[in-house]
Amino acid sequence: MKILFVENAILPTRGGVERVTYTLYKGFQTLGHQCFVYFRQADSDDIEASYKYQENETQSITEQLSTCIVKWGINLLICQNLHGPKYWDAYKFVKAKYKVNIVTVLHSNPDIWVNKSKWGHTTHFIYFKELLRSLALRLLGNPFRKNQIQMYNLSDRYVLLSDSFKPVFCRLNRVDGKKLTAIGNPCSFSEQYSEKQDKNNTVLVVSRMAEQQKRITEVLKIWKEANISDWSLVLIGDGPDLSLYKRMAASMHLKNIEFLGAQKHPEKWYRSSKIFLMTSVWEGLSMTLLEAQHYGCVPIVYNSFSAVYDIIEDNKTGIIIQHNDSNGFADALRQLTCDSAKLQSMSTNAIISSNSKYDLQTILQQWEALFSSLDLKTSR
Repeated sequence: MKILFVENAILPTRGGVERVTYTLYKGFQTLGHQCFVYFRQADSDDIEASYKYQENETQSITEQLSTCIVKWGINLLICQNLHGPKYWDAYKFVKAKYKVNIVTVLHSNPDIWVNKSKWGHTTHFIYFKELLRSLALRLLGNPFRKNQIQMYNLSDRYVLLSDSFKPVFCRLNRVDGKKLTAIGNPCSFSEQYSEKQDKNNTVLVVSRMAEQQKRITEVLKIWKEANISDWSLVLIGDGPDLSLYKRMAASMHLKNIEFLGAQKHPEKWYRSSKIFLMTSVWEGLSMTLLEAQHYGCVPIVYNSFSAVYDIIEDNKTGIIIQHNDSNGFADALRQLTCDSAKLQSMSTNAIISSNSKYDLQTILQQWEALFSSLDLKTSR
């Protein structure tokens, strides 16, 4: 099979979706498929030039996609991203003209537009921005919902990251759900982690530094409330709000905290850290949670997205906190740092869980089952 991934960016260190695309790209090749990438920005040397095409603004998207399909003999498009109206006509055209199958993947929860912000749990700017956005969506129309419906109608299969998302998707978009399937993200690390490796008293955050989704202000507040003197907090990642977080940490007089920016190999810190924090207002199937568990870095996370229950068995492979309960979050963090036996047990369980549910071979088998269900035409 000849597969064309359609992505916004392909640099694996840029974010979770990019790491998933790269991981599947390499994984499908091991199964004998030929893989190529059509993308907009953030190129990567990890993919050879002859297997990728970067979109330009001087030619129509339909023409560019058609060129890729004919040149490489594509019979399947996997739309990891680029779901917006700018691409609908192009997808419709190539599907009819070249008989390609289209599989769309939604890398978020289906109710991404629902305002879950609460006063005091993000910056005032983001709080009011979300309120205004919620009002605008009600009055002026909902582009998120429109994108989901259009891509569902265009696609042969529509992939969600969790079975728990299916009823939500059907209810919000008023579709029958016959095209829906659920396939989780694979852990992007293949290294077999040894529990014998030493870990430090480090609490880790690996995240895009963007408040509207990731709410790192909550991490800072929780760290101050927990007041753990003999542990350190390390934050890895870059984004538009990194300078804001650094200023806030300084103004709050936070101790034992370090911002390391973007890191090409975050596994170094997963290996050496004991606890992982996530305070996002929404997620799909978080890559960083899977990665943390893979290295026995025990996650504590808000239940702000239903797929968290797919990843974490509460108090066994991690700790799930009621959304926006920052005091409960700080208490759970403080108690876990004081209970080495529980921490070690949860670390072991997290490794076992990650390796059994989200290892690459398991996820590839689910994709192969999806491929088998499609009426794939032969290469051009």
